[in-house]
Amino acid sequence: MSPFILVVKHLLLPVQRNFDMSPWSIRDLPLLPRGDLSPGSMVMSWRDTWASCWPLSWQALLDLGDSLHLHTSVADVLRRSVASCPQPTHSGEETILQFSSGTLTLTRRPKPQPEPLNYPVLEWEDITFEDLIGEGNFGQVIRAMIKKDGLKMNAAIKMLKEYASENDHRDFAGELEVLCKLGHHPNIINLLGACENRGYLYIAIEYAPYGNLLDFLRKSRVLETDPAFAREHGTASTLSSRQLLRFASDAANGMQYLSEKQFIHRDLAARNVLVGENLASKIADFGLSRGEEVYVKKTMGRLPVRWMAIESLNYSVYTTKSDVWSFGVLLWEIVSLGGTPYCGMTCAELYEKLPQGYRMEQPRNCDDEVYELMRQCWRDRPYERPPFAQIALQLGRMLEARKAYVNMSLFENFTYAGIDATAEEA
Repeated sequence: MSPFILVVKHLLLPVQRNFDMSPWSIRDLPLLPRGDLSPGSMVMSWRDTWASCWPLSWQALLDLGDSLHLHTSVADVLRRSVASCPQPTHSGEETILQFSSGTLTLTRRPKPQPEPLNYPVLEWEDITFEDLIGEGNFGQVIRAMIKKDGLKMNAAIKMLKEYASENDHRDFAGELEVLCKLGHHPNIINLLGACENRGYLYIAIEYAPYGNLLDFLRKSRVLETDPAFAREHGTASTLSSRQLLRFASDAANGMQYLSEKQFIHRDLAARNVLVGENLASKIADFGLSRGEEVYVKKTMGRLPVRWMAIESLNYSVYTTKSDVWSFGVLLWEIVSLGGTPYCGMTCAELYEKLPQGYRMEQPRNCDDEVYELMRQCWRDRPYERPPFAQIALQLGRMLEARKAYVNMSLFENFTYAGIDATAEEA
């Protein structure tokens, strides 16, 4: 039997609403009191892109219906054969199961058409390229001076290389789409405009003068970069505990905004956070972001395994709660001044040990309260992880407390967390 795809939106029950649904956590869903569905909707959406990777059998769907004590009319429909569902006749259609006003119906409908992108257009002659900021396998970022609304300003221009793949082009266009839809926020990298020239797309984003957070943290390791300064000031970093907390707080605020806009980042890590003016941290690199409540990755490319939640590793399922897991790893990176997560462990070991309950140990210079926040982000069950609003509030309170939550003094046997350059994106 082919798998059936279940998406629940606004399913109103007496105790809990809008809880996380993922195939990995179906068996762990709480049993809810019996009762009819309140006004709302339950939608099941058949998607070819999900069918090949969503491991939810028809029997599992029935079990799920029983565990939720669904309305009788819902349970009856769940017991229909998948073969009886009206399948899409072409790629422009989708099949949905809609519950509304006590009635549940199966229908086939046209897929919603995406709205055309509305972005600030930059003229090619208004861009003056300067020096290379960063470069990857398929893209590069160049610092430039642009003219916008009669004013000159610094910008970072992102572009793909000539031999970039079709998937790279799709992700790049997706990043522009995300930036257009997100709007402006002080803790995300904001769009300045875009330009097409000779068939190539160029995206202009705000320039972050201090580069990415990972490199910035590692450069602060004065025992390695400036031992004399470290001995003179008795510190392991040029950054204070408060500044490290502020990096985390800014990132949490940016992710809260992203989640409220219903976007999933999918690649949150210190390398994808930029440090702007006044050392404000800003969420960046939206090439893998998706504007959906649940995203199932269809292809298996290069994966940031060390930052991924258990359900993402096992089922390629991404939600805001998997972003929360990644934020816990980002917080560990900040406290460790850019250490490599799970340094010394292979990806194969992570696949084995994380489901068994293994988590990174508490850094010696880290306060219990900060480590407890990390552990909350790394809870097995996604719905038990805190929302970004709660994380941002907690970090904001820590900042106000003016307590040294991260010990930067040179205590006995002080050593930096390990760095493994071969594991930076794995």
